[in-house]
Amino acid sequence: MTHIPVLLKEVVRNFQYVGNDKKLICDFTLGGGGHSLKLLTDFPNVQIIAFDKDDSAIEKAEKKLGKFADRIKIFKSDFSDFDKFLNCKIDGAIVDLGISSFQIDHEERGFSFNSEAMLDMRMDRESKLTAYHVVNFYDFLQLQKIFKTYGEIKMPNRVIKAIIEARKKKSIETCKELADIILRSFKYRGKIHPATRFFQAIRIEVNGELSSLEKFLNKIFNFLNKGARLQVISFHSLEDRIVKRKFREKAGEGDFNIITKRPVVPDEDEIGLNPRSRSAKLRVIEHV
Repeated sequence: MTHIPVLLKEVVRNFQYVGNDKKLICDFTLGGGGHSLKLLTDFPNVQIIAFDKDDSAIEKAEKKLGKFADRIKIFKSDFSDFDKFLNCKIDGAIVDLGISSFQIDHEERGFSFNSEAMLDMRMDRESKLTAYHVVNFYDFLQLQKIFKTYGEIKMPNRVIKAIIEARKKKSIETCKELADIILRSFKYRGKIHPATRFFQAIRIEVNGELSSLEKFLNKIFNFLNKGARLQVISFHSLEDRIVKRKFREKAGEGDFNIITKRPVVPDEDEIGLNPRSRSAKLRVIEHV
């Protein structure tokens, strides 16, 4: 599946204030490069500094954005560590917290529960913690904590017991092995595959996603020029609550104005073209 940037029209619309001026925008989660490509195309004087911790994503984005090489600089880094590379204020920022389609679709990355690939789920292939380690070595309480907290699963205990029993016999090695255990153990049958929230929880644990978001939001507001907007696209309620809380906190201090009183969500046309966008929520705040 080709990577389709989520809520692209809305993101561009919220950056219209840059006009034809020379502005610096940061794409803190470059991914497939779709948002950056559109911004560079629509705003010919904009410069972009981009970040991603996935070598494959950077390689693909560099090819896609090749003709704009003089206007974009890309750093390999988790977005929460952007201040190691950025030493100036910026005029806009976009953060897309979703995982890229090519990460899901490339089976060897071990993100998909339909995959025969080894459990992995690392966005940064150099990091040590993998899904394999979480599934095979976390104890009952550790698994219970991540499934309840990151997966928001109310009753995960049957699945946890099944995982522990299965790994006593042999290591749980592939995504499909884990998904099958979940299917056999979890009673819920709805539109969403029962493994979805379990895999989400493991992925968040492996990549430290929520701690990265908190760390990022504690820094970024000091880097925004007057008039700059920060746009954050989240994909599950845990992320959205963190963003919502921080935006309200900053607005309460008086220097920032929340542009999106309610989060912007994809319309039916976008969901039809890109079903993975269905859970996306965009929140925008402006330095006034």
